[in-house]
Amino acid sequence: MRKEKSNNDVAFDKLCRDNQKNLQKFVFRLAGEDKHIADDIIQETYLYAVENKEKLLTHPKPTAWLYKSAHIFYKRNMSILRTVQTNEESLDNIAKKNAESNFNLFVEIDYGGDTEEIFSALSDKEKDLVELRYGQGFSLEEIAVMRQVSYITVRRRHAKILRKLKCHFEESNKS
Repeated sequence: MRKEKSNNDVAFDKLCRDNQKNLQKFVFRLAGEDKHIADDIIQETYLYAVENKEKLLTHPKPTAWLYKSAHIFYKRNMSILRTVQTNEESLDNIAKKNAESNFNLFVEIDYGGDTEEIFSALSDKEKDLVELRYGQGFSLEEIAVMRQVSYITVRRRHAKILRKLKCHFEESNKS
């Protein structure tokens, strides 16, 4: 019994060694030349092969079994990746809606004005800063780090935006 097991181990090692490079090329092409995904799929394939060594060695076409397993793992990983990306996009949409509603609330409470009209008075950089500050709740220090500018620059831009909004609000109330 011991000798049979060692013969299986030798056969398994030889099968894996003989197919390693070609299987890696196959998976690399499947993964769109993304090395990280390809490495994950190769690892899953070999782990599965080790767990099912007897099935693999008794299969009429063990090389085809390896390739088929790799292809199945590729499909499964891509399905999971698409689900994650869809969920991330959904979370981004929720974050944008929350940012808009927080900004609307900010404008209505602090300035009592029409959000769209006031928001249209801001440049894209100013809108971005307002969204980060009031929509997503980042501090001015965090925004400075994210945008790779000094804290003083962000603080000045923020103060300028608030003055701009105040002037815009006062002008719209005079009319």
